[in-house]
Amino acid sequence: MAIGMFWVPFAYFRVCLLRICGVKIGTGCYIGFNVIIDSNYPELIEIGNDVTISHNTLIYAHTASPAKSYLGEFYFQVKSVKVDNGAWIGSNCTILPGVKIGKNSMIGAGSVVTKNIPDNQIWMENRRVDVRAVRANIQRLLAEDPEAPVTVKVEKGAEAGVVVDVADAARESGVGVVNWASSK
Repeated sequence: MAIGMFWVPFAYFRVCLLRICGVKIGTGCYIGFNVIIDSNYPELIEIGNDVTISHNTLIYAHTASPAKSYLGEFYFQVKSVKVDNGAWIGSNCTILPGVKIGKNSMIGAGSVVTKNIPDNQIWMENRRVDVRAVRANIQRLLAEDPEAPVTVKVEKGAEAGVVVDVADAARESGVGVVNWASSK
């Protein structure tokens, strides 16, 4: 599945390919390039409606080693993974077996998700980010790359007050470019 996901040019076709392989996917979803979903247990992966899964993300429903070893037997597990409606998974994330990502939650790029994420939460660098701390987090990231743009994605059903707070925090942090994206 990995090679196919890299070469399929349109997100619609990537979604269709995953459905053919047995992944349950809702409507209005975007699947980025090179997203790799567990090919051994695709039927254990469920993706809700209006979900964005960005490029190079890995989603696993099992852990196993083909080598006969103590650790391979000790850590073997097969568990379902659910990404609920409106969630947004940033680029280069890894989602491990047994995880549920809540409705309208955002996982920042590069995160490794090992536990359930409740509804309506923002996670960056493997920790929950309070909306009141968005400004400080953006400023810290801008210190690493001052020219980096910020994209604020507004999901259907998002609370207006939270959207305004995030937008204000982005502007106050000194970002040169704030991009806006929305679900249909």
